[in-house]
Amino acid sequence: MAKEEYSLTNLSKIKSFLGIDDTDSDELFNDLINSISDFIENFCGRRFISTVYEVAEGSDTAEYFDGDDIVENIYLKNYPITELSKVEYNSGTFSTPDWHEYDADDYSYDAKAGIITFEGGVRGGKQNIRVSYTAGYETIPHDIELAANKLIAKSFNKRKSEGVTGEGAGGANINWGDFVSEDIKAILDKYEKVSL
Repeated sequence: MAKEEYSLTNLSKIKSFLGIDDTDSDELFNDLINSISDFIENFCGRRFISTVYEVAEGSDTAEYFDGDDIVENIYLKNYPITELSKVEYNSGTFSTPDWHEYDADDYSYDAKAGIITFEGGVRGGKQNIRVSYTAGYETIPHDIELAANKLIAKSFNKRKSEGVTGEGAGGANINWGDFVSEDIKAILDKYEKVSL
């Protein structure tokens, strides 16, 4: 079964996209859904499905930043921000932390871009700024889903031609070229996280 928690498409959508009704390749499709979802998220440098990043019992998915490196902006890994729960600083040491929450008036944020701005800067230190938030989409954007479906279809159709750069039959040629075609790359580029 596909990893429903972060997959960018699902089995019924990819089968509909390819016009396939039987269940012969369902296991392969689920593997491809997971692989292509991972590929797209790695390419774009972010998670798309709405996810909570926080400190909870037994897990810590909050993001940490070096206060020494922040002039005024924190660039979160994932966006859009749907809820900014807490922005904190550590006034203790790394081994004995003492976390304090910034007042909401100390910063502003751009939810769409995932950027938190501190007008007066932040407290210096290493891994001393912690952000707990929720980010991503409740519904995957249609163009990202389309890109996932196209890449899964390409992988599915090419699986018997691994190592072949092109094929021809009856005067029609298919050039496999680069795995990510220009139309798919144009979609992914819109969502790619900008590295600063």
